[in-house]
Amino acid sequence: MRSLAVLFLEEEQFCVLQACNGDEALRIARTQDRIDLLLTDVEMGDSPDGIDVASVILAERPGLSVLVMSGFPDSERKALEKGFAFVAKPFTGTSLRQRVREILASKLPPQSETRANLRTGDKSRAVC
Repeated sequence: MRSLAVLFLEEEQFCVLQACNGDEALRIARTQDRIDLLLTDVEMGDSPDGIDVASVILAERPGLSVLVMSGFPDSERKALEKGFAFVAKPFTGTSLRQRVREILASKLPPQSETRANLRTGDKSRAVC
């Protein structure tokens, strides 16, 4: 699923930083200067779940946008309780890209240069 999400986002010219588990996501988040959005799956194998990883990263990067994805109905409630945006799996490329753009646009002040870039193809960075 991660590879598919990366493909969908890279088709829109997003710069995607991939992590294969929660520990790697934490390492990446701690070494990159600019990350605009954390996209995480709730289920991440043997490592901490995606909501826990997002909570740790958000504590270190206040204001970071977080989008949680999952195919489990309980996950949406858990993500929303933490204040994280949610997208249900399965999703289409169009729906994922639209959700990412909505979240990034909601964090920007009106009429900003970055907002214009979101419409014309930016280089926003996301950890997936």
